[in-house]
Amino acid sequence: MTDLRHRISKDLIAGLSNECLGKSVWLSKFRENSKNRFLEMGAPLQSDEEWRFSDSKLFTNTNFEKNNDKINKVTSPFDQLERITLVFIDGVFSKEHSDFIENDSLTLISLDDARGMENDWVKKLFGKIEKKSQELSKRPLAVFNSAFFQSGYIIRVKDNINIPIEFRYISRSNKLKAIVRNIIKVDSGKRMTYVEHFEGGGWSNVLSELYLESNSTVTHFRHKYLTEKGTSNTFLMAELNSKSKLFSNSLSTGAGNSRNECHVMLNGEFTSVSLSAASILEDGETLDEDVTTIHHLRPNCKSRQIFRKAQKSQSVGIFQGKIRVEKEAQKTDGYQESRAIILDDSSKFFAKPELEIFADDVSCSHGSVSGPIDLNSLFYLRSRGISEDKAKSMLIFAFLSEVFDEIEDYDIREKIKSYVEKKLDI
Repeated sequence: MTDLRHRISKDLIAGLSNECLGKSVWLSKFRENSKNRFLEMGAPLQSDEEWRFSDSKLFTNTNFEKNNDKINKVTSPFDQLERITLVFIDGVFSKEHSDFIENDSLTLISLDDARGMENDWVKKLFGKIEKKSQELSKRPLAVFNSAFFQSGYIIRVKDNINIPIEFRYISRSNKLKAIVRNIIKVDSGKRMTYVEHFEGGGWSNVLSELYLESNSTVTHFRHKYLTEKGTSNTFLMAELNSKSKLFSNSLSTGAGNSRNECHVMLNGEFTSVSLSAASILEDGETLDEDVTTIHHLRPNCKSRQIFRKAQKSQSVGIFQGKIRVEKEAQKTDGYQESRAIILDDSSKFFAKPELEIFADDVSCSHGSVSGPIDLNSLFYLRSRGISEDKAKSMLIFAFLSEVFDEIEDYDIREKIKSYVEKKLDI
């Protein structure tokens, strides 16, 4: 088993450079230490508890055919929204396809820029949550990102940002490994919205560290549209300080293999986090996996998780969610729910909800349900002259709508609803 883990690890890092971006001494040491941590930990195997439901080979195989097709235009569901856009193609920032202007409210620094690396707050926070997250669950592909990221952005929100910041990740079907690292710090009392859009048929690994100072608010939305051979590993890692709020929502509408890992530390009183995700899995042999850890460290905090999957055509849906409440985190309110509609006999859904509670004054619950579409509701719609296909689409949309209603930003919420209605042909 150790030999297999070692071989996969060597294959995964083959051809990758560990040289420091921006010529920063401390970052060079950080990357080298991360490389050593990854080699010591090794690549994930299905025998690992954190990977028991999925085939880890799908997320560590990078043997794709080369494709150097020129990208003339990059599109996303958010094209009609006014926003700042940062585009990464095969793991490399593309200034040509990006659209942004720095102002007094916002600091944007490329990881290629040595100036950004010497900021005290960057040195203090870079990699902090990734390393802490390993204490609760092994995340070898997050350590892999720390060692080998190719590009990314440092963002500091110094005043309220009224338009979204969009990250677009385009990964073509080639032998390149697209590895991106972002770090975002939101100052006290400020708010921002940022969205992520993933597409393509290559292999990508994207990790974002998010630091919310007291009384700050972040709204986050992620959309994945992968081709059949696309593989995407994403990590959202956040630390929330007192009275801060995080709203994070996801939508998967493509094929391929997707694993989303989220680790949130509630590190101040009266903080709250809401995680929700909807998936439409229908293109055959699709793997869609959500892995969450909500870590309650202080009293009077609230967490909410709502996950929905609609599946057919040999798709596999997985939800692994953990709420951990430390002894000091009294009066915690934690809620977790995952549900799946299974539309044929060839698809599977696995759920592993977990509660680890060391406090004695809490309100925590979890639940998971999977099953076929409601036949009584289907019959009712058919009796009103609606075709079977359209009736099923309407019921799927209604099933997923609870997730869409969790999207805090009105413009993004309406854009996503319209996008899903069009996809389901309603």
